[in-house]
Amino acid sequence: MTRDRDRKKRNWRAEYRPYIIAATLAIILFVLVAPALARGNEMADAIEAGDIVIIDRETYSERRGLPDYGDIVAFKRDYFDGGDETKNHYRMSRIVGLPGDTIEIKDGAIYRNGKALKREVYEPAETESGEMNGPVSLKDDEVFVLSDNRAEGIDSRRKAVGPRTLDELRGRVAFRIWPLKRFGFVE
Repeated sequence: MTRDRDRKKRNWRAEYRPYIIAATLAIILFVLVAPALARGNEMADAIEAGDIVIIDRETYSERRGLPDYGDIVAFKRDYFDGGDETKNHYRMSRIVGLPGDTIEIKDGAIYRNGKALKREVYEPAETESGEMNGPVSLKDDEVFVLSDNRAEGIDSRRKAVGPRTLDELRGRVAFRIWPLKRFGFVE
């Protein structure tokens, strides 16, 4: 009798193991990362409209850590039009300035704390200052973001956008899963 009961327990575990593993992985995956659909070409060539990317859901703060310069980050809401936080469409931009930095755009170049940034990393083309008037000093909880496609990008150069706070960041854009021909890490 106990032998039959033990055998049934083992059969049940073996039968449902793949489902339990899949459900556990799905829960862990969606808690730590989130898929997102890129809309617009503001981050072209790094991220194109229609790309599906994975966002590493990091929470940034002075205590938990800051994003790195050059990281592409996604925001919880579309910071330009007050978008809905529940959609999987996020505005994405590249981190150029961190808390305490002073950012200035002049003569088509970006300056951080008085030093010109490397053109190939932060400036795919000459950068217009947009609506910025002079240097922008970032507070203890602010970041300065720019789009790679400066002509179409809506970023911190606009007065309506300006520097963004750390708590607005959803996380770092880490990986592209669609289209398959561009599958891989996002830089």
